[in-house]
Amino acid sequence: MGEQIQMIQELLQANKDLEERLRNSPIKVAYDDEHDMLFITIGPPREAVMVEVDKRLHFRVDPETDQIIGMTITAFRKGFLSEHRDFKKHFETVFARPRMVETWEVVPQTEASKQASSALRALVPA
Repeated sequence: MGEQIQMIQELLQANKDLEERLRNSPIKVAYDDEHDMLFITIGPPREAVMVEVDKRLHFRVDPETDQIIGMTITAFRKGFLSEHRDFKKHFETVFARPRMVETWEVVPQTEASKQASSALRALVPA
């Protein structure tokens, strides 16, 4: 457990620009209803390794730069949203109708992108 905490702290040190990237980069979000998973990509897609932050939250990290380039959230509707109620408000309208896989893009510098960026920043441990 201590090694994981140290690894996450080192990862956060390497991502001091994460807030700015969340604010200024395109963010793509995809939800897989069948597997109840949310996939978030920050900036252009690229190869990554997964780093487990907790039982439901995983960061996708560029192995060469240690930049957080995405997040994967498992048990998104069935567990994560009930544990992160402030995050839920950003997704209530998305789940108004059933769908298998839905992808949408958050355009930088809009009110929606500011809210989404704020919600995503809240997922990153301090």
